[in-house]
Amino acid sequence: MATEILAVAEWEKTYMSAANKSTEARGALVKRRLKELEYSKSASDLRQQFFGSNQYISSVLSSEPIMPSYSAREYLHKRSTSPLLNYAEQIRPVLDSIPTTLGTRSLKPHSAHVGIIADEFLYKSFDSTAKLTYVTPDNYVSAAEEVEILLIASTWRGLSGEWINLATPHSNMRSFLLEEVLPYYRGKDLPIVFYSKEDPPNYQQFLSIAQAADYVFTCAAEVVSDYERDCPNVRSVNPLSFGVNPLHHSPVYSRRHRVSDVLFAGSWHAHKYPERRAAAHAIFEGVAASSRNLVIFDRNWGLESERYFFPEEYIANLAPSIGHNLLLKLQRLADFNINLNSVIGSETMYANRVVELQAMGSMVISNYNVGVNNRFPNVLTCESSVDVRDTLDQMSAAELYEVQMEGLRRAYSDHLSHDRMGDILRIVGNDHVSAKTKVCVVVDESTDYLRSVVDAQTLTGLTVLNADELASGRQDFDVVVPLSTEFEYAPTYMEDLVNAFKYADVDFVTKAIDPGVADHEITSRLSNGATGAIWAASPAGDKLRRGDAIEGYGYALDSMGIVRRQDSIELSETSARTDDFLVSVIIPVYNNGPFLLNKCIRSLSRSSIFDKMQILMVDDGSTDLRTQQIINEIDSKYEQVSVFKFEQGGSGSASRARNKGLGMASAPWITYLDPDNEAVGDGYARLIELAAEKSLDLAIGDMLRYAEKTLNFKNSKKLKPHLIADSEGGSTPDPEILSKMEFYPMSNQAMVINAQWLKGLGIEQPVGALGQDSFFFQQMVYYARKIGVLEHPIHIYYGSVSKSVVNTIGPNFFKKYIPLEAARSAWLREIGLIQKYNETRGQSFMKLWFLRKLELVHESDRSECVDIIRELGSFYEPVIWEDPDVAELMAGDRT
Repeated sequence: MATEILAVAEWEKTYMSAANKSTEARGALVKRRLKELEYSKSASDLRQQFFGSNQYISSVLSSEPIMPSYSAREYLHKRSTSPLLNYAEQIRPVLDSIPTTLGTRSLKPHSAHVGIIADEFLYKSFDSTAKLTYVTPDNYVSAAEEVEILLIASTWRGLSGEWINLATPHSNMRSFLLEEVLPYYRGKDLPIVFYSKEDPPNYQQFLSIAQAADYVFTCAAEVVSDYERDCPNVRSVNPLSFGVNPLHHSPVYSRRHRVSDVLFAGSWHAHKYPERRAAAHAIFEGVAASSRNLVIFDRNWGLESERYFFPEEYIANLAPSIGHNLLLKLQRLADFNINLNSVIGSETMYANRVVELQAMGSMVISNYNVGVNNRFPNVLTCESSVDVRDTLDQMSAAELYEVQMEGLRRAYSDHLSHDRMGDILRIVGNDHVSAKTKVCVVVDESTDYLRSVVDAQTLTGLTVLNADELASGRQDFDVVVPLSTEFEYAPTYMEDLVNAFKYADVDFVTKAIDPGVADHEITSRLSNGATGAIWAASPAGDKLRRGDAIEGYGYALDSMGIVRRQDSIELSETSARTDDFLVSVIIPVYNNGPFLLNKCIRSLSRSSIFDKMQILMVDDGSTDLRTQQIINEIDSKYEQVSVFKFEQGGSGSASRARNKGLGMASAPWITYLDPDNEAVGDGYARLIELAAEKSLDLAIGDMLRYAEKTLNFKNSKKLKPHLIADSEGGSTPDPEILSKMEFYPMSNQAMVINAQWLKGLGIEQPVGALGQDSFFFQQMVYYARKIGVLEHPIHIYYGSVSKSVVNTIGPNFFKKYIPLEAARSAWLREIGLIQKYNETRGQSFMKLWFLRKLELVHESDRSECVDIIRELGSFYEPVIWEDPDVAELMAGDRT
């Protein structure tokens, strides 16, 4: 406030000195002041955030408090004193010593000749994936004589401003494209492809180009139906997510020098994307509270516009933007990079840097996006500053390296621009698509062990040969992978080796297990053929028959995924520590191993009471090999883990696994956490502290739900009005709590439960049922003697997980509710609350859940699903359905 008073005084002094000047001068002064007031107004809502920031608090504690600026001019002055102004130059000698790329051995350009109109980002992404000719307004006629396809991307300027204003629907440039260029190419009978990387925000901006194309590709799967509606003449519409290119995004020489600072390179938008801003603030604050430094390369540094000013508390973290190639090298060296998505609810549209950063071997911290969460569980999609801080400070170097290499693996196995170009060519009908890499495995002797190694590999399509077969058939393969009984191999071993040929043009690849061999650098020796892979048609391939050791030009990966067999340690699958545990965490697992490891277990490991947690992983019969392997890896790594495995096949829901886990639990408190969800904010520790202090049966906090948008389910506020304070400071539930809450369900993953009390109830979750946890909660609340609430998020529920049972709608989905409603209706009759349920929750659940899910059912399945819904309703008869749509369906109208 004192700063603002001084600012007003300064203004009055300046204005009075200008009073005798010209009207024009006074007008300019007024405009400047209005601009300053506008800045002050737009910044006012950030001041509370500023005074609560870690940076401000630290400055006060150091007796040098920082204050917010009252004008854009003052902000820019402060920014000009940032200690990071020369950050890039200081590290430049290191960056200059690192090659941009080592090329690629296995990614042969598709032989198609593609004409392309694109900006720098997409052009570099597709660089060398095919023969490309960049089409401009000047060369489009001559280019049409050479190319087989014209690919037009959503473009704002082109590579060097050739297509400036193309993004403006009624511009002369747009008219030129639509009226001159495209008709010329269509006259040559050349397929015209439009690819939008700007959907959904800029769908309308480029729609007229899409309407003039033959094929449409979009980065956002959710707008496919919109294009199909608005572009009736196109032959097909397909989603196409972003990819990485080894010529620009690679991990080579990334381990020689490491940068401990957490980097973010991007923009701040004060005028839009409020969810993105809130998430960025939480992530930045988490970094600021950690032992690592935050460095922000401001993409809009040169604009000097208030719209793009980063919040003032981060001025000391700001650095000017740097050249793209230099930035990529720097990001490659950083342990952690931050990614921010402007689009939240898309399965396929997310910031391209989330893939690029992983392809360069960095761990990514990102705000939530449906596609990022589903495709990259190893990315920390965290919007809690506490969890960001704890991840940065508690993650071991070995665990961090594992996460980074998992990201590298996923990027190069599933997200290559080379493959995206192949997808375009196949859909267009062009057969100039290069073949996949052919891999053979050579075993030194025929043993069951080596066969089991091959069968366990995540890389598929392998051919197994012996030495004699290799001698006569090596020319039929691209990569040869020798195996030996001398070593144990991880399931991802061959996938990593074969991927390395995609980003290194070398003759052989090896795991860096020999002394003196540096990770992710060129090496001249493969000391043992059974620790690497050889490019068959290379000098190294010629030496395969001359012994195991190979001298030549190779590349060394990390040292993970291979050990000598005598060095390995056998651990019991059900071994567990016998110390006194504080809480048993029951985790039902079924075919979701990557999420189990990267979401569930890693979030628990951030807890202050992790070493006091009994982790009970109950596998409901996973058929996915990788999930089974991850369960074993976690079991071997953590001594407090116990594992139980049902026979393969699964029971259809998490009930069987949760019931089994309850029987295995030995700690005084119990909670549940699904593999694809996360514990946040040290919530379980806080709940246990509350529950133990108040001698509660049940302590519950809030739940965050991440889907198309973020929602905070405030369980605490829902329960509080129905809890009666007792003389001991506890809270006794109202005898009619279920009815008064209208049977509102809450997440069992947001609570801790008194184990002795829960086991004494003898209740179980109906096996094979969906929604069973809501019924379980209703039973616990009904029987609880003391309940406590905590106004704090306990866990994140990811509500848009691909292949999740509740996101896959058909007859089987509705059938899974039969055991639930049969059990719930019987229990409600037993306790005399069936009528109350029918009047409240039963009405809304039928209308807002079952009938809405019915809208998502394919027409061919509708009749069967309607019959099942009627059966579900029959459990509660007699009941009068108040909603006319429900009443009509129950009466027998199937239309």
